[in-house]
Amino acid sequence: MADRSKDPDRPPLKRRRPAKACEPCRNRKENPAHPGNQLRFQLEQSQDTILRLNRSIEELERRLAAASLPEQTQVPPGPADGSSIPKIIPRLRATRDKTKLYGQSHWLHTAEKLQVIGEFGSSIELSWKGAKAEFGETFRNLKSLRRTIKANQSVRLNEPVPDLLGTLPEKSVCDELVGAYFSAVEPVYKVIHYPSFASEYDKFWGEERPHSTRFLMKLVMVLTVGTTFYSRHEDVGRLRQLAQTWIYSAQWWLTGPSARSTNNLFDGLQVSCLLAIAHLTTSLGNSDWISSGALLHRAIGMGLHRDPGMFPMLSIFQKEMRKRLWATVLELTLQAAVDSAMPLLISSDDFDTPLPSNLNDEDIDSQSSNATRARPKEELTDTSIQIVLAKSLPLRITIAKLINGIRETFAYERALKLGAEIVGACHDVAAFFRAQSAATTQGGSLRSTDFHRRLIDLCLRKYMLLLYRPFMIQARRDARFYFARKMCFESCMVMASHARDLNLPTPPSDYMSQLLVRGSGFARGGLSLDVTTTLTMELITQLEEKPASGTLDPAALTGGIPDPLDEMARASRAPVIRSLEHISDQLLQIISLGYPSMKRYGLVAALLSHIKAMEAGQPAHQGLKFSAIAESMKKCQDALVASGAAKTPQESVDTLGPGPLTTASSDDFEFNFADLTFPDTTMGLDPLSLLYFPGLGEASNPDSALWNPTSDPKA
Repeated sequence: MADRSKDPDRPPLKRRRPAKACEPCRNRKENPAHPGNQLRFQLEQSQDTILRLNRSIEELERRLAAASLPEQTQVPPGPADGSSIPKIIPRLRATRDKTKLYGQSHWLHTAEKLQVIGEFGSSIELSWKGAKAEFGETFRNLKSLRRTIKANQSVRLNEPVPDLLGTLPEKSVCDELVGAYFSAVEPVYKVIHYPSFASEYDKFWGEERPHSTRFLMKLVMVLTVGTTFYSRHEDVGRLRQLAQTWIYSAQWWLTGPSARSTNNLFDGLQVSCLLAIAHLTTSLGNSDWISSGALLHRAIGMGLHRDPGMFPMLSIFQKEMRKRLWATVLELTLQAAVDSAMPLLISSDDFDTPLPSNLNDEDIDSQSSNATRARPKEELTDTSIQIVLAKSLPLRITIAKLINGIRETFAYERALKLGAEIVGACHDVAAFFRAQSAATTQGGSLRSTDFHRRLIDLCLRKYMLLLYRPFMIQARRDARFYFARKMCFESCMVMASHARDLNLPTPPSDYMSQLLVRGSGFARGGLSLDVTTTLTMELITQLEEKPASGTLDPAALTGGIPDPLDEMARASRAPVIRSLEHISDQLLQIISLGYPSMKRYGLVAALLSHIKAMEAGQPAHQGLKFSAIAESMKKCQDALVASGAAKTPQESVDTLGPGPLTTASSDDFEFNFADLTFPDTTMGLDPLSLLYFPGLGEASNPDSALWNPTSDPKA
């Protein structure tokens, strides 16, 4: 390498020195009275003023939005005594993915009046400007330390499903399951924005298969609900095992170590809704009433119970999705409370969120802020069916609070008024589906089908039954309540008619039959204990109303000549008995499929033997009922053994899984078949105790005549 110092053509090297400001520049920076510094200080003060004005404008917008709410959503003012003050308007913190409501009693409403940061910013010293970088670095270090400490303090647990992605079936099966969910369930329970989901779904099956945990959880729960309506019956058993695995994984994601990060997550609320729907449609998962309470609290914590018009910062997409999800949360919470016969933990005074707008999913875009006008109510859209069902929510909430409330008195006049409103709601639903039978959606992704009509009808009829049933029981002693008895009977017959197409062992091909076989709660429709017990009580009451002459045989009462009135009564009972026999046969066939829910079949079998004995003029003694129950249990045992469910344990995912296809539920027997090998069959055992109905047949029960036909129902 040549010596640079000997090259005459190169310029001499210069030593670099730190740049220094000239004396005038230093004086200008250090002199606060310099015009440049004064202008900069005035500009910073102006920026602080603008920030304060922006906050004031946001506060005024919130107050204006609250003042312009519809009349029915506003809280009635207190008495004008001169000391009343307006209620504090809640604050909503909303981002694209998360949302949290700060209620009226939150400390934030006091802290914001102090304006600590705002006042500090307007009077800040110039020396603070140089400390900005140091402050930012300290703040970042503190956040990093906080995350590290919290991570070290957290218990490290293994994922219940380490490879959730590997449990997914092939794409063709997933496509069918997703399609079944969106065609059967999504029109009634709006949870997902279809265009957004479809876009992520296509990316998920792309070459690189990028995915987020949030989307994967939503996908597996959609697949879980879709298994109920899957058409390939040979794969249903395997899919139910996978569905149980997916449910465990979603529950872990919501309540495990990641619970804190999912509490206010919009995707977390959607997964919670899908979990509740999965329990309703598959009978898998935890107690629906307990989990629905957590779902309700999650939704309220995110502010979904308040009118989104109160929060101007929300986009049109966010407002519409909040209204849809709140209607779904209310529906699931209400159904869980009614199905569990537990008090409803919310009333109509606790929320002011309006009904969803009549819009298609394509009318709202998560990336757009343009306002969209709702379509005419006569036009069928993706939300039309949800709106039809949600219109009766206030009425059904009132009924649920009434029937499971703590008040001892229940006015018959009020029941008649509410019953008339339920009848009107049923007529409105029927009119809607008649009007839409030939209509099609205008660009929508969902369709109105007969399944949706029958599902909503089942829902409304159950409230009719529960409203009148207390008076139906009293009608056996008091003829003033005969109308309640009539309405209960008619409602149950309509609900039972929805199971007419179910013809097992032929595999069910329509959505309603598939839901009746695999669902829980009101989704069991005509196969539920609510329907079967009410129909059998009506039949037994009719038989008990015959003249007491020592025998119930119509020919014996008239010297061998049948009484025409008795023949007419027998003919009127025949369709009801055939319906109960059909239900009993289908319940046994369901057990043969490997669903060990045997209480319904055992009770219906015992009640049918009771009714047939009464019709034949034979005393329905305890031995007869015991024999009927014992025979039904033997059939259940044979059906379960033949199904092979007891010999096919669930395949574990790294030792995951409690066992067979379905978890134990309250509908299972509370006894072991081995317990039936008594040395003495006259041990005073009550057949009802075998079905886990302790006390139902005791003499202290005023309605024990259901099991004791010799007692006087009018006593």
